[in-house]
Amino acid sequence: SNISHELRTPLNAILGYSQLFAGNAELPPRFRSGMRTIQRAGEHLLMLINDILDLSKIEVGRMELDPGRFPLAIFLRELVDLIMLRAREKKIDFRFEPDQGLPAVIETDELRLRQVLLNLLSNAVKFTDSGYCCLRVSARDGAGQSIRLDFVVEDTGPGISPEIQEEIFQPFYQVKGEPLHQVEGTGLGLAISRRLVRLMGGRLTLISPVFTDEEKGISYGSRFTVQLEVAAFAEGVLPAREHRSDNPALSHRQGGRGLVLVVDDIESNRRILRDTLESLGYTTCEAVDGGEVEEACTRYGPDLVMMDLRMPGVDGFEAAARLRRRPEFSGIPIVAVTAFMTGGEDLRERCLREGFNGFLGKPFSPEQLVSVLDTLSGPGQGSDCPDDARTACPPVEELEKLLVHVRAGDVDTLRKEIDRIAAARPGQYSSFMDRLRALVEEMRMMAIENLLISGCERGGEREEKTT
Repeated sequence: SNISHELRTPLNAILGYSQLFAGNAELPPRFRSGMRTIQRAGEHLLMLINDILDLSKIEVGRMELDPGRFPLAIFLRELVDLIMLRAREKKIDFRFEPDQGLPAVIETDELRLRQVLLNLLSNAVKFTDSGYCCLRVSARDGAGQSIRLDFVVEDTGPGISPEIQEEIFQPFYQVKGEPLHQVEGTGLGLAISRRLVRLMGGRLTLISPVFTDEEKGISYGSRFTVQLEVAAFAEGVLPAREHRSDNPALSHRQGGRGLVLVVDDIESNRRILRDTLESLGYTTCEAVDGGEVEEACTRYGPDLVMMDLRMPGVDGFEAAARLRRRPEFSGIPIVAVTAFMTGGEDLRERCLREGFNGFLGKPFSPEQLVSVLDTLSGPGQGSDCPDDARTACPPVEELEKLLVHVRAGDVDTLRKEIDRIAAARPGQYSSFMDRLRALVEEMRMMAIENLLISGCERGGEREEKTT
């Protein structure tokens, strides 16, 4: 688990910056293509790390399931949307055939069921060069109050010879002398999937070949079936989740910006979280240790704290506890950001018990970051810190003048104007102006612009209330 943490830490920077730069339209296409290659390689490495950790937890009996209720139709649609994109890239057909009698809501471990089905569907697409891949889902009566769900993943790929059909479920098994050997992989996916299905009380079986071409004299195709008994519930037991096909980051780019305190002892981790937040329209400030958090909150008045758990000196748990003991900071949302994922749900639950409001694993994607931010009530909502103390900033007309200099890239004039505004009303905007000066010294022009725009929005609100 410690090795897993150490491997995730550099991957956090590799994946984070490759994702940011791959989507930067200002970079030449050749560079963006290179960044996407780095991103795919990093994602593959992360998958291997996750698989090895999962397999280790299963082998020593430390894998714990987390059953819960969720709407089956939306779960399947999200899965199908993802796989359909991969099938289109390979120019093969993808078919989704759900039974009419499927329950509205089921109870099982959603995360692990998704992991199993995603692995089977990804393999089907990866090993199929022509024809189709298919997901069929049907329901049958089960024991007692439960029902049996059958998830069938079928493809027209080369198939798997009967002699090795049990061996492919062994960890690290490499197929030799078969077309499968031409595709990269470690042989962990099927081994983990079968063990997870067994933990969930089900069965994972394989039939291959499925089809025969008598004219060519060949047999081909594979059919994997997951049989799982689950509790089923009628419509209305659980509110349906909204299916989001748009870019979830848009809502944050269009509004709701706030100041986020980033706390991590590793500089690369602070940078990637800072740059990702700022690309979403937030402004940031930093602390390098849990012992600096209280001072940083006093100085900057952040709307949100995103903090690593494992740091030398004061760790994230103790820093969160200290903030919660201070009335003026007790309402600031705190998100745990950690590469130490061995604890799984236990670690997440401990964080929530000990004062954190959210949980984000490293490495993370911008979409995962936005998802965590979406679960919060919103930066600053419910903070006990008085509004004036946290958001006091110069009048809108002054901020708009500063914006002109920022957009013109005139740093010298920007510095002079900041000094002039601060001297005109000593101490009145000290927190805001200190933050602004720090950003100017670091030449972080995007962050300066975001901070000034945020100040204009808050300033406008105060003027309207006064009127």
